[in-house]
Amino acid sequence: AESAYRKLYSDFCEKHGYYKAAFNFQNKIAKDKKVKESQYKVAMSLLNPKHNECTKNIKKGLEFLKLSADQSYPDAEYELGYSYIYGKYGQKRDFEKGIQYLTAASRNDHLEATYLVGKIYFEGIGTIPDTEKSQTFFLKAAKRDHNKAKYYAFLNCDLDYYEKLDYLEESAKSGYAKAQFKYGDELIQNSFSEDPDYEKGIRYIKADEI
Repeated sequence: AESAYRKLYSDFCEKHGYYKAAFNFQNKIAKDKKVKESQYKVAMSLLNPKHNECTKNIKKGLEFLKLSADQSYPDAEYELGYSYIYGKYGQKRDFEKGIQYLTAASRNDHLEATYLVGKIYFEGIGTIPDTEKSQTFFLKAAKRDHNKAKYYAFLNCDLDYYEKLDYLEESAKSGYAKAQFKYGDELIQNSFSEDPDYEKGIRYIKADEI
């Protein structure tokens, strides 16, 4: 009942533009009740106060973000992991911690974290490239309808060609430029100039250029 009241009050404040009131409310809960969702919301406000609801404070924001992430709140795990990988908030990059938090977020079904871990292993961002590990994460994200992951699933996963091609087509249809070009190229390479698929391939390659 208490958590439902908290959410109702906070949602009301945000809906009606009482951003400072919402922040102060969440800040009190984050400190007094150690509620991980509130810790995350306070962290994001401190790191990037979009509505002037508080004074920007990177140090405190990261402290709250870590408190939330260490309680396995997926959004916080993703944000903290991303910030370690790319130094988003000006802190020293730490790839080991970044992978740790992103992998934890993936285990908690955070879709974007799952895709990002695949990309990190695929491209070797701060680590040695590992196609086997990247396959696992790309495929997990692709199965949950992540359009960029579907493109990398085509490039990287040990699947039947036509199963991979289906992923590539879905990614291309979503408007992802890399997938549009690759799908168009695949159609052209596997058809004759008189075939409908050849013309379809040309259209996808041109769509990539828009």
